[in-house]
Amino acid sequence: MEMLVELQNVERFQRAEELASYIGLTPSEFFTGQYVRQGRMTMRLKYNKLKSMKGAKRAIIAIARNLVIRIRKMLLGHEPYVVGVC
Repeated sequence: MEMLVELQNVERFQRAEELASYIGLTPSEFFTGQYVRQGRMTMRLKYNKLKSMKGAKRAIIAIARNLVIRIRKMLLGHEPYVVGVC
């Protein structure tokens, strides 16, 4: 419910990346000339791997971003969340 109150209309975000950026969960960006590339950040095994490479705080942000993207998909599809499907 908190997500719905804060975001109001999830459909205003054309892509999942826009929502993640709005919330502040966008991973690193790489700029080369006219191209912008966002690094991917993905739950538990990924967290441990990220934690060992970049630290606990960045790993938590990565996992939170992934969760927000899943919530967006669920809200747009008007479907309940099913564990292991996204």
